[in-house]
Amino acid sequence: MVNWQIFVEKILPQKPSYHAELIQIDDENQIGIFSDVSESVLYFGFVKHTDQQTLSTLISMMDDFARKNSKTQIVGPIDGATWGNYRFQWQIELPLLYSGQPTYSRKSCDQFISSGYNICEKYETVQIQNIEKIEQDLQLFKKNTLSDLKFEKPTVSIFTENRLELLALLNEIFSENFQYTQMSDIEMHIILSGIQKFINYDLSLVARNSQNQIVGFMLNATREQTLFLKTIGFKKEYRHQGLSVFKMMEQLFKNIANQTEFQMQEIIICLMKKNNFPSLVSAYLTERKNEYVLLQKIL
Repeated sequence: MVNWQIFVEKILPQKPSYHAELIQIDDENQIGIFSDVSESVLYFGFVKHTDQQTLSTLISMMDDFARKNSKTQIVGPIDGATWGNYRFQWQIELPLLYSGQPTYSRKSCDQFISSGYNICEKYETVQIQNIEKIEQDLQLFKKNTLSDLKFEKPTVSIFTENRLELLALLNEIFSENFQYTQMSDIEMHIILSGIQKFINYDLSLVARNSQNQIVGFMLNATREQTLFLKTIGFKKEYRHQGLSVFKMMEQLFKNIANQTEFQMQEIIICLMKKNNFPSLVSAYLTERKNEYVLLQKIL
């Protein structure tokens, strides 16, 4: 996760139109705020507090700052960018921790809501244990082919040698996310460093088109008998109304079947926007789930 110091020293200089500062009582009680000076939205993150009363005071201080600086909307928590630690925990049923799981608690969320903040986006992480049902459903797409796509396992060299290509791809795919801002090369370096710590290269995939360009990916992690589908994305023109994801899943199951080290008992799909395509498809297979929320306040 990115802390305040890394944000102001490495990321903020890449965003010359941004201003950031700390709303602070002391080192243990503070909220980091940032915004594009030309826009009316103020973002908050990097929240630290010792008790709920102190958090309430910090929220009031932040609201006052926003009003004095002609901001009409406050959104968070976002620790500098939506690829970092953001969103509050809302409903937690899954005990397993995974890389990138939001750390901000429901209790803190409730304090913001009592201060006039509202939920503007919901996200979910779902657990699926009926692996046989997934395999059966993938058979429905067996006859469908995608002549313009091929799938392969990622390697360390793919991430290093294609960094700028991957940066453009990520910025295109995730630009659809609420409050996403374009990533810089510095941010991409931080992200790739994190990915290489959790990724299972044998059970992850990248998709290439007929020109050998990377146009999609599925980055996965494993722990014991659990497969974490951490990040899935395709360029718009290669989604084929969701068929690309199904064909990639088909290849993933083949790769799992062809190895013996990992015996999958469950799948956890991490941090989907609620009601997006993967969320809707997985809904009827879900046993348990976590929900996370992003808040906003209109001033």
